[in-house]
Amino acid sequence: VMEVSNGVLEFAIGDRVVVGPGISCGCCKFCTSGRENLCPEIRILGFNHPGGMAEYIAVPPMAVREGWIHKLPEATALEYAALSEPLACCMNGIQKLDVDKRSRVVIVGGGIIGCFHGWLCREKRAERVIIVEKDKQRREKIGRLPVADTVVETPESVEFCNVVIIAARAFPDTKWLAEKLEKGGQLLLFSGVKDEFPHPSWVNLVHYNEWKIIGSYGCTPLQVGKALETICSGNLPASRFIDCVIPLEGVTFAFEKLDRKEFLKAMIRFEE
Repeated sequence: VMEVSNGVLEFAIGDRVVVGPGISCGCCKFCTSGRENLCPEIRILGFNHPGGMAEYIAVPPMAVREGWIHKLPEATALEYAALSEPLACCMNGIQKLDVDKRSRVVIVGGGIIGCFHGWLCREKRAERVIIVEKDKQRREKIGRLPVADTVVETPESVEFCNVVIIAARAFPDTKWLAEKLEKGGQLLLFSGVKDEFPHPSWVNLVHYNEWKIIGSYGCTPLQVGKALETICSGNLPASRFIDCVIPLEGVTFAFEKLDRKEFLKAMIRFEE
């Protein structure tokens, strides 16, 4: 924190903080029930409110008031704390699922989001976690992380499952779902899908198999705090998910590496 407005008592100059991405109204039915991510007036820092890759950001009063800002201990590296938002979003999805020791989970997409979903499912003692990732280089990287029992190239390699998590802009075809997702199974739509989304001929399967279809979007202030707590505790091996920490001048290099699937996560660190 470099500067504090009059009337802000929770924070002081020099505090190290995580800034959650939401600016919610605080008074709608969603905000008052702890579902701030669904606030109809919500604005997102870096999307429809200034704040993406900026050296400084003026955090709106509403974000401070609604608890989106969290202090972090001195012992926690800033790079690790910056993982709080993506981890919080994954927590939002997993909290909506019933995952336990009987769960056979298939995660479509092996980016940082798919990996965090895998780690959270293993924390819930899922019987088996399988990540589907078409890129060979990324599959090798995922295989060295504590996020999955198996990493496969295509969904066809999966025998059967009772939980499917969509963590990439891809959706399994109807035939695969019919053959692999058990009756009573759960399907989490975490990621948005491509515009050429297939005709939902699988909807009848939802009816006959009593599948549970769940949507997940963003996170809440409480979940950001929970994610930060998980990182600060050392439970999540944060350093293993970060491929490089670079100055802003190197951002083009980082994006090129990400495009080639050579990185899972790159961090920008401004000079202090």
